Amino acid sequence: TNAEELYTHFLTDPKYQSIKHIPFIVLTNNGKANRTKYYGLGFSACLGKPFSVKELLEFVEDVFVSHQIKMEEVRFWETIHEAKDFLESVVESSIDSIVTTDRKGVITYCNRASEELLGYRFDELLEKRVSRFLAGGPSELLKISSLLKKRKRLPNYKTTVLNKKGREIPINLSISIMQDGNGKVIGAIGISKEIEGENFSEYDANASDRLVAVVETAVAVNHAVNNPLVPILGNAHFLLQEVKIK
Repeated sequence: TNAEELYTHFLTDPKYQSIKHIPFIVLTNNGKANRTKYYGLGFSACLGKPFSVKELLEFVEDVFVSHQIKMEEVRFWETIHEAKDFLESVVESSIDSIVTTDRKGVITYCNRASEELLGYRFDELLEKRVSRFLAGGPSELLKISSLLKKRKRLPNYKTTVLNKKGREIPINLSISIMQDGNGKVIGAIGISKEIEGENFSEYDANASDRLVAVVETAVAVNHAVNNPLVPILGNAHFLLQEVKIK
């Protein structure tokens, strides 16, 4: 039985399920072994003979450290994706319309309630200027932008939006500036609900702030998931290890 057959048996045998996360190293007589092939099979590293006991111990230690980093990265991404799914479900299940825009007022996200309020599909709303759906048009957006620059947030702002059929819908809107981790303004988030009749409930400041925090966190998590620099940095140790191996 060669190393490949042994490792394949290890992977497919249910009784080894609980220890499949341990690193496997290929020790080969061929100094020009096909490392790409071995890595593709799932081996953690490849060491060509001859080598001294000291070299072997140092190599195993390096592989172990690299594997620990890799497992931490796997757990990190699992946590990130779980958080992403949870936050998205919270936002999507909200009965209030939630819309985020960039600094130019272009829609970057909207939830299901927004689609129902305006009568448009998600893809029809995405990347459109929010002024297109305000009854007051660009001038209304400029007014809102001016108020936001002074106050950072605009609770219970009464305005009117136009749905896909052109019907005017009065809404109660709470808007907040969105910032990144460095405090740089990246856009705005608007939470709104239709005003029905004379009596309607205004947004509670604390409840509104909590929902804004949820959306901002969801945006940050989504950025982490879609930012290619994160996995590049996370996998840098494998590149360094490869240099050592060669």
